[in-house]
This record gives sequence, C-alpha cells and structure tokens, in this order.
Amino acid sequence: MPEQEYTPTTEEVRDRWGRDVISEDLRPEWLAEFDRWLRQDREAQARFWMRVTREHCWLWTGETAGNGYGRVKIGGQNLAAHRLAYEWLVGPIPDGLEIDHLCSVRNCVNPTHLEAVTHKENTMRGNTITAAAAAKTHCLRGHELAGSNLVPSALRRGRRDCLICSRNRAAARRAKRRGEDR
Repeated sequence: MPEQEYTPTTEEVRDRWGRDVISEDLRPEWLAEFDRWLRQDREAQARFWMRVTREHCWLWTGETAGNGYGRVKIGGQNLAAHRLAYEWLVGPIPDGLEIDHLCSVRNCVNPTHLEAVTHKENTMRGNTITAAAAAKTHCLRGHELAGSNLVPSALRRGRRDCLICSRNRAAARRAKRRGEDR
C-alpha cells in the first residue's frame, strides 16, 4: 500500500505559524488577514506552510519553476507561492499590479518582503537591462542623456539615444560614402 502524504492539522500549523510567532514580522493590519486565512482551506494551507522555512526570508522549499519562483498546486490550480502567501496574509492583489520581492529572493514568501506594484515599477527595481538603461545619465562618450540631447524619433520608440553621437555617426557615414564614390 503506497504511503499517504502527511497533512498536518490546523493546530500544528497554528503552533508552528501561530499569531505569537508571526506577529513579530507582520504589520498589525495583517493580523486580521492571518486569522481569515486560518479559517479558509486549512488542509491546503497546512501543506503550504509546512514547505516554508522561516528565517529572515521565508523560503519556499517545495516545487519551483525554472525561473526560481515557488509553485504550488491547490484546488487543481498551479499557483505562484509568493502570490498565494500575499493573498492569504495581506489580501487580494489589486488589478493591474504584480508582486515585487523587496528582498530579490524569488522563492521568498514572507509578506513583509512582498509589495504590490505596477509592472513598470517592478521592472525598474529589478536587475534588468531595462532598469540599467533607464538609470543611465550619460552616453558612452560622456554626453548627458536628457532634454534636447535626446533623439526625438528614438524617444517615440521608448529609447533614449544621444543626439550628439547620432549626428556624429551620420556625419561619419556620409563622409565614408563620399570617399567610396570617388
């Protein structure tokens, strides 16, 4: 006979993740949400929290996707662990927002490390090419990337190109063409 997966009782979850343990990390307004999720699907929540190691970051030790984010199957749905933890402990994620890991640890489910933000803000906070490009104040040749030194057509495409460098490249192309025409 195959061994059945162990499912802790609500009392075991409350003992391990109870108000006295969690309250040191959670904001007071989240305590009501903590009580609310305890009254929800206790079996699924018990399985969920038994797969979390509680340190500074609450690390998800269950299944992870290829990108490092925790995944959990509840009610036949494959869900992101950090989003589920946020919804259980903080509340619903507002439409148009996504969850940002303030700690930059993808398998962290600590609600004090999670914040609902716009996609743009999440991208700009991350370690991405887009964020690095937006943070640049000068081009590679030291010209300021601001105001009248930006190529207008590039701005319309969502880019910031140096106008001085663009003009210099165009002049070099024209000079090269003139030299080849002779």
